[in-house]
Amino acid sequence: MSSVKVTVFSSIDSTTEQVENLYIQKVLTYINKVSNTFQENIQRSMVNSPATGNTYTSGVNENITHIASSEGNPPRPDTGNLKNSIMPFRARRVGDVISGGVDTEMEYAYSLDKGRLNRPFMREGSIAFEQTKRMANGRAVEIRIGNTVIRKRMKKISGVEFG
Repeated sequence: MSSVKVTVFSSIDSTTEQVENLYIQKVLTYINKVSNTFQENIQRSMVNSPATGNTYTSGVNENITHIASSEGNPPRPDTGNLKNSIMPFRARRVGDVISGGVDTEMEYAYSLDKGRLNRPFMREGSIAFEQTKRMANGRAVEIRIGNTVIRKRMKKISGVEFG
């Protein structure tokens, strides 16, 4: 009696893994782009915030005049420290979640954005957040492998956390 042994080798698992890795890299790149856009939108909203608040003088000789923004508007730059401190952080993957965003080390940012001063510039509902959300939501990440195109819609942008 004779027998024939048939062995089938499939590369589908390695191809699937390659597609998944390529997709994750594309998403990380896209999230970094969204974070950079968010930073730019925050800084632009601060610079363009209306000068409708209180007038202050500062400087060594009290020779610098600053007109603040009014409640409900992003803070207007005075020294520029807050505006220049807004930095994107690189997208990262933790399990199935890929996230990115912006951060600031300025102590008073929370009081301005979410606290009693009510000068929204980063939080959900701020001008910058809504502009970035409109740009980011509904876009698809596209992966090309040869003549095959895979498109996957991004999930909705979520809120801002202060840590």
